[in-house]
Amino acid sequence: AKVPSCPCLWCHTGFPHKHLSLSREQHLHRHRIGNRQYLSSFISMIRRRESTGIMYLPSVGNGLDRRRRSGSHVPSNISNHQSSVFIFRLVMITIIFLCLLWFYSIIQLAKTIGGNRGGSVVVTRPQFDNLRISRTWWIRERIKKIQTRLQHATPLLDPSQMDSPLLIITCERAEYLERTLWKVFECHPAQHLQMTPGKFRDERAIGSPIIVSQDGGNQEVEAVIEAYRTLFEKELGVPLYRMGHIPPKSLLEKPEDIDQWEWEDHAWERPYKLLAVHYGWAIEQIFSGEVYTNDNQMDHNRKIPQPPMAKRVIILEEDIEIARDFFSYMNATADLLDTDSTLFAVSAFNDNGKEQLVADPTRLLRSDFFPGLGWMMSRHVWDGPLHHPHAGLKREWAPGGFWDDWIREPNIRRGRQVIRPEISR
Repeated sequence: AKVPSCPCLWCHTGFPHKHLSLSREQHLHRHRIGNRQYLSSFISMIRRRESTGIMYLPSVGNGLDRRRRSGSHVPSNISNHQSSVFIFRLVMITIIFLCLLWFYSIIQLAKTIGGNRGGSVVVTRPQFDNLRISRTWWIRERIKKIQTRLQHATPLLDPSQMDSPLLIITCERAEYLERTLWKVFECHPAQHLQMTPGKFRDERAIGSPIIVSQDGGNQEVEAVIEAYRTLFEKELGVPLYRMGHIPPKSLLEKPEDIDQWEWEDHAWERPYKLLAVHYGWAIEQIFSGEVYTNDNQMDHNRKIPQPPMAKRVIILEEDIEIARDFFSYMNATADLLDTDSTLFAVSAFNDNGKEQLVADPTRLLRSDFFPGLGWMMSRHVWDGPLHHPHAGLKREWAPGGFWDDWIREPNIRRGRQVIRPEISR
């Protein structure tokens, strides 16, 4: 596709001809104009080659220069220079990116350490990867504890404020326990106590400290307790204790003097008996103060002063979610429970509290029926009054299991009544 008879300089350079569709007159006219541009560009090309070693051939047709390289037209020093420039730019971009990442980390750490406690602080709910526990998870938790010790944490509540502990009974349902603990954290009275430090220093922090009693040794449950121990103690200044209860072997293993058929016939009763034994053991640990004396201080994020002997205890199970005014309801009725000898307990549940049957959120009722499901009991009900010690519940706690039905027995209740709300909390 060349026209060798063409007299113009452009065609003699060896490039494919670009004007085959033109007539000879049009072709020659175009190259008369182009040859003058080509000659001036050819002189510039010679000078450029002497300085760079690169051949530039001007393209008159499209106004762009084309670069022809044959053999080793590009000297090695030019190639090395271009490679060095590329590497230098890559290194600088990497350094800038790392510096930005470092500044971002410093800003986030400053927000975490030096945040204003008086303002609104967003607390992240602990996350669990489907509660699958691994060794790396425990390592991360230990690192968090060390970081918490180094950071500025919320001051602990005064021990005088912690005479009404919250007891949570749990076994092996880690997901339910996590939901319960998160609701307790959101609604706990220490939320507003810590927002105005010093103002409510003498106010009772009902539900403090928090005591989680675990039946058995489920690792997922232990992981949830450890995560929320850090959260409560760091953000609210509320100590969280963990108690481990070992179930009696007599309820787990068949005694030799019992027939196999009889053992299997009563298998449905054993979970209720195990729960009753756990309940009685945990309540006694709190009222006797052993939960504090047997505690390992190394499990906490800092040194915890020993709370006073409990005057009363609030009891939840791992599958109960509380309302926002649960603790204020318990705080308002605590003094009634302490001073009125005709009261047996305070419950936050109404068995008939369906939406179409209730209306008044401020109404409380006295009832002969014990609802359970989130309730409070005073020390004199557990130990018995001084003039009538054998009336205490701990003397013969639920010998046949089914502790809630046992409490409802007339000879156990002894004419005492329960306060319950019209609308469940």
